This record gives sequence, C-alpha cells and structure tokens, in this order.
Amino acid sequence: MILEAPQPPANPKAFGERLKSLRLERELSLDDISLETKISTRVLGALESGAFQYLPERVFSRSFVGQIARVMDCDPAPLLGEFDAVWDDYQRVARAEHPPVPDEISAGPAIRWRFWFPISVCAAILVVVAVFILSSSERGQAALVQQPRQVVQRAAAATPVETPQAPPIVIPASAEAPPDNGLVDLKILVDPNEECWVRYRDREGRTEQRLLEGGESLELQLEGPVKLTVGNASAARLVVGGVTYGDLGVPGQVVHAEASLQGLTELGAGPAYD
Repeated sequence: MILEAPQPPANPKAFGERLKSLRLERELSLDDISLETKISTRVLGALESGAFQYLPERVFSRSFVGQIARVMDCDPAPLLGEFDAVWDDYQRVARAEHPPVPDEISAGPAIRWRFWFPISVCAAILVVVAVFILSSSERGQAALVQQPRQVVQRAAAATPVETPQAPPIVIPASAEAPPDNGLVDLKILVDPNEECWVRYRDREGRTEQRLLEGGESLELQLEGPVKLTVGNASAARLVVGGVTYGDLGVPGQVVHAEASLQGLTELGAGPAYD
C-alpha cells in the first residue's frame, strides 16, 4: 500500500515532525529504520529534529529521505519534493544569518604612510652601509699601495692522487615507478537495484558529485591523481585504467580513495552514513 504525503512543510523542524509522525503511525523505532537502511541513528535523529546543520551534503541526505520513505511504505516522490523545498529555504536562511564580511577599507593617507615609511627606513640603511663599504675599500687600497710586496717561497704542493670513484648505479627504465600525474580513465559501475553517491575532484580542481541509480555507469577522463568519495560503497565497482576494483566496503559505508595512473588507492573508510 502506497500512502500519499501531505503538503510540504515550511521549515526543517516541521519536516522532521512529519517524518517522525509517519514513523510512529507505523510503530517503527529509529533502530528499526537504521537496521533496514543502514543509516545511522544519529542522522535519523537529526532529520526528525530538523537539525539540518548536522546532516551530510544534500545529495546524501536526499537519498536517505527516499530510503526512509520506502521502509515506511510511503511514496518517496512527495517527501523528496518536500525535502528539496525545505533544504533550499534552510540554505537561504543560513546565508542571511551569516552574510559575508566586507573587506575593511582604510583611509588613503594612512595606507601611503604605512607604505612609504618602511621604504624610507630601508633606503637610509642602504645609504649608510654603502658609505661604510666605500670608505673601507679606500683604506684597504691605500694600505696595499704603501706596503711593499713580500715574496715568500713556499714548497711545491703535492700532486693530489685521484681516488677512483664507483661507477654510478643505473636504474633501468622498467624499474621506475610510473608518474601519478596524467589523464586517468575512470569508470563507475553501479549494481542493479542499488544506488551510489560519488564525489570527485581532479588535479586541476574540477569537482562534481552525482547520484547514480542501479545499473547506471559513469565514464570519466580526468587529470590524475583524482580524489574520490563513494557512498554506499558495496553497490559500486571502479574501473581505473582497465582494472576493475570491487569490494570497496559494506552497504551504506562511505569510502575515500585516490585514482591515478598507478591504479586505485584507498585513503580511508568512515562508518556507515556518517
């Protein structure tokens, strides 16, 4: 049975109260929802209390709402629409409460004084040093002219004996590690009936995040090394340079990795949906 959700709530708190009401109507606990979706109870509690500041990024939080709706036997589309409206309103309020601070504009004369005073001091020091060097040079030249040159006989220096050097060690080209920089062919495959969240950033700063549905694939060619964040890691397989990497993590786990010309390197894995 698919139940229709009501009109969108006006704010995160009202949206969270609606989620909690739907859960209690079905006599479900937060642990029940967490067991079915692998979403941590901390994130579920933040959703129901309207504490959006403790939620992950929008693409992840939106997917959580869809999973919760399916467990509660609700049509996910209306709840997702409500979430989008509430999230946009929350972002507008947050920007209004914390506007960017304008740069302080200083007075023109003060700026000129702070600029020219150190330069003047440095110039005066340089003049004093130059006068001192010139006077010392003149005294030294006068001393050289006045003093007769003394000829001192010294024993001939011994001819140095060359010590044979060991031949340099040549490392064959095949033994050198391939560079990390360069174009990396990357392909992301999602298992059927699953979904996966991916965020990437390449060496040139290009970044994007995507929500991939079951059976979908994404092919990219990026400047390596590429930083990757994969949500619901068990649903994804990564192909880097023609090599397939699977078993990235357990269901619901967020995994961080780096793709380069040398392959895929796992940088760390966080707890499920945290």
